[in-house]
Amino acid sequence: MPPDECFQLDDGGQPVTCTQQPDGTWTPDSSPFAPHPLELATLGFLVVLLLGVAGTVWRVRAARSMARRAGLDQGEAVRMALASEDGLTATYLASSLRGTPGAAPVVRDTATRLRELDRLRSEGLVTEDEHATRRAAILDDV
Repeated sequence: MPPDECFQLDDGGQPVTCTQQPDGTWTPDSSPFAPHPLELATLGFLVVLLLGVAGTVWRVRAARSMARRAGLDQGEAVRMALASEDGLTATYLASSLRGTPGAAPVVRDTATRLRELDRLRSEGLVTEDEHATRRAAILDDV
């Protein structure tokens, strides 16, 4: 019969395992590798916490980067990104609609615009009426 020690719990709260030796004696051999349930819960909590912090840092950096490229207020972008699940999407959309600051529209001279209009007419992409209307509008801008 194993000794009472074999029916106790070890320091980690796990039952002690006893092995009978060939000479008939019993020796307790608690596994040093068996994690305590509280240790597993703590480890799980720390992993979830770390993932949450990493996700928040990523959201903040992404919002700031998008806002900076679009010339938006970075603080507002971060607040929006952290305010709701859709906040980062809203920041992305706002920065996309805003475009890049300082990007001036391409201005073509009158001659270039008229040549392009003539080319479109010769390729059959605009009718004679459309050509005449657009030509008058281009010349009115001069």
